[in-house]
Amino acid sequence: MASENNGVLVPVGPAWELVRARAPSIELYSDQIHPSKAGTYLAACVFYAVLFGDTPVGLPHPPELTDADALILQQAAADAVVPRT
Repeated sequence: MASENNGVLVPVGPAWELVRARAPSIELYSDQIHPSKAGTYLAACVFYAVLFGDTPVGLPHPPELTDADALILQQAAADAVVPRT
């Protein structure tokens, strides 16, 4: 749909799938519908990677996230945009 409409695809869903597979202990939802801080940060990292064409790894993160969890989210965002080979 993005290509048919000259749009930009921001693969937030695939990034969420990566986090759920790699680190299921990171809670991406605050309830059954809304994203948690981690889920919101993950989506922001994916948007950053797409819009700036740069990795989000190493970006600042909310104080509610540990450095380790933030790195997992950042790497998943980077991998969703440009998968590692």
